[in-house]
Amino acid sequence: MRTLKDFLLAEAKDDKPTQGDEDKIPQGFELIKNKGRLTDEAKLAMGGTFKSSMSSAQESSKVREKIRDGLNVKTKPNPKSVKDIIEKVILAQNDLDEIFKTKPKKEFGKDGIQVELKSAEWSKLAGRTSSSQRLLKFWLASSLIAYGYTDISSVSFSMSGNIIAIAG
Repeated sequence: MRTLKDFLLAEAKDDKPTQGDEDKIPQGFELIKNKGRLTDEAKLAMGGTFKSSMSSAQESSKVREKIRDGLNVKTKPNPKSVKDIIEKVILAQNDLDEIFKTKPKKEFGKDGIQVELKSAEWSKLAGRTSSSQRLLKFWLASSLIAYGYTDISSVSFSMSGNIIAIAG
């Protein structure tokens, strides 16, 4: 029978980068964790929990189409490239313009891109910084899914200050 200590150790290991993730998390960035309680603001913006909302985007073509319609991307991105999808979503005129600067900051690794947030106010989007980080991650991950990126579990989302790094 597993003890509480076993569960806590397993949970702590889940949020650590795995072998080969070094090029997915730039130096000075910290992985955005999925653990912890979401604020009501974050749940409302996501339409439920992080996991259930991500599942609905992955399982429903209507949900993916609705996301694409809202993102207003003019040129179809390469569904196998995190960098290409995120860059085209950020460059398009859409609701995310209120949060992200409209020009990606820098590319890194094989398929990574850094995006700068307009101000430090992003941390108040969902009441708490950790919930706000997960909300940003949710929006970006949903964008990837909407444009056909299939291996979302391999994508790394990390932050440093007002910069979020996304890498496939």
